[in-house]
Amino acid sequence: MSRKKTKRKIRVPRKPIASQPKLPSDNADMPLTPLTEALGMMQAGELDLALELVDQHIQANDADPFAHHLKGLILHRLEQFEEAVDAFAQSIELGEPQAAWHVNMGISQRAAGDRDSAIASFEKALELDAGCQPARYQQELMQDQDS
Repeated sequence: MSRKKTKRKIRVPRKPIASQPKLPSDNADMPLTPLTEALGMMQAGELDLALELVDQHIQANDADPFAHHLKGLILHRLEQFEEAVDAFAQSIELGEPQAAWHVNMGISQRAAGDRDSAIASFEKALELDAGCQPARYQQELMQDQDS
């Protein structure tokens, strides 16, 4: 048995169906700030350099809650938990309330040995966002450690 081969015509649209918006990361002329560079260094595991860069940014922009939060993340990775808690607290004080920031502070509080404050931070995260899965997960971890 032989089969007859048929050719299919594929129609290619002449112009894009929907244009993609240009992303900021597509712009090669976009300046690299110490904060964005610090984020990249943290992700690359260069924590000491990331901390130095974020400190430079904070010196120029002390009221930037995102910079203080990034500093807390870096300090936590450096296992400087009490300093991380201070940085997270500063970011929470300066910025709009965000559940994730309370979760991160609670994780550092637990790592620093301050269990009661960690529980309070997870509860605050759930007050801000009742569906915050990371806060629920952290609460369950603490309950499992009690068992």
